[in-house]
Amino acid sequence: MELKKLINMLMEQRDDYMLSHIMTVGDFKARLPELFSYKIPTVTKKQGRKSYKYINIPCAFDIETSSFYRSTGKIKPRLKKTATDRDDSKAAFMYVWQCMIDGYIIMGRTWFEFKELIRVLKNFFKLNNKYRLVLWVHNLSYEFQFLRRYFKIQDLFATDKRTPIRFQIDGVEFRDSLILSGYALRNLQKDLVHKIDKREGDLNYKLIRHKDTPLTDNEKLYCIYDVLIVSVFKLLLFPMLTFGICLLAHFSLETTLMFVVLSGLLSMLIFIGEGIRDIFDTRKGNQNEKIPCSY
Repeated sequence: MELKKLINMLMEQRDDYMLSHIMTVGDFKARLPELFSYKIPTVTKKQGRKSYKYINIPCAFDIETSSFYRSTGKIKPRLKKTATDRDDSKAAFMYVWQCMIDGYIIMGRTWFEFKELIRVLKNFFKLNNKYRLVLWVHNLSYEFQFLRRYFKIQDLFATDKRTPIRFQIDGVEFRDSLILSGYALRNLQKDLVHKIDKREGDLNYKLIRHKDTPLTDNEKLYCIYDVLIVSVFKLLLFPMLTFGICLLAHFSLETTLMFVVLSGLLSMLIFIGEGIRDIFDTRKGNQNEKIPCSY
């Protein structure tokens, strides 16, 4: 599994490995038959009378944006609101997106490129309404405000008008890992995904960037680490939580919250067990054992 190899490179502080393995959508498309030559693991889940099959690999998606006010006729970073700034003058645009598919890193600078990635995934994996690939997004409600302008959103389920929990685009299902985990990305790394340090200070939000703005290696690594943390969290802790969100469609909020709390406790036990296993594996010198990946 490429994701485990990536984690090992992190432990050895091999940032050069990640930078050298960034792919464009075109690169990823060309290498897909090679990268996924093995039998793709799947899991079937029932939701009421309907049955869905999911590709069982960790995937994550994230974007970086420039936010600003434009009421004064000038574009400036949206850091602190001044007296001349109006609420309706807020604006933002995406200048880079990053996606991790089973540890493989794909980056792009435009929504056109991401549309192409969705098309590539749909065609290669033969995705449809009944056969899906899940992309986890930390704070999906933010990315949703951009995605809804460029894609036809299907099967949307939300707790509020601007708070989607999941939706589907051409067989690719987007889900919010923030709502399920209850952790901000920084705390998610600090308290749970202890093997990976979220990079901080490598992305200057005071700058206005666009699709043609060159990105430094440190800025690219900042982007990669965000999707890597979510991917590892899914890999280690989501077996009990992944489909808990589906309960909201069938049970009361109180019942669902109780399930999430109990599932969280069970997931923590799994997490502790993983840590203990890693300690014993290290002492035995066993570095080749596969990390379990399950929904």
